[in-house]
Amino acid sequence: NLTIISDDADMRQLDILLQRATTQRAEIEKREQGNFDLALHEKDSDTLDSYIWPLKSSATELDIRHQKSRNGLLIVAEQGTPVLAINKGRVVYSGAGIRGFGNLIIVEHEGELLSVYGNNDNNGVAEGDLVRKGQPIATVGDTGQEGAGLYFEIRFQGEVEDPYLYFADNSAV
Repeated sequence: NLTIISDDADMRQLDILLQRATTQRAEIEKREQGNFDLALHEKDSDTLDSYIWPLKSSATELDIRHQKSRNGLLIVAEQGTPVLAINKGRVVYSGAGIRGFGNLIIVEHEGELLSVYGNNDNNGVAEGDLVRKGQPIATVGDTGQEGAGLYFEIRFQGEVEDPYLYFADNSAV
């Protein structure tokens, strides 16, 4: 069981990690001589203006709880449920190094957008992996306090955003 410990130090640690992930993009692009941009700009069904919910269901069918002490949502789901990438991007963090978020994945999408997936039972991707929209990247874990569920957050240019703004028709796959 994962225990959620929510205090200002945990949130500062997450903020530092997210800021670092945002600044790493330029270094990655330079090191890989543009391969990242080419991969993100491929013409396919993963349009960048179309995001999906990280769990297979529509927003009206999901049990979504706003985390008062955090910046994101707790999406209640059965432990082991696949967690999906909301759109294509690059994994900039995959690990359990931030206390209070369990196994955590951060995906960078085009346009300085980050999606954050916490309380995972298992992470199925590693730092540097390219992911496609709808690709399973983890499985839902147990939060330890509120049962099984996914912690989910979206950030734009390092600032927390309302996730509902990114999902057309509040739909999923």
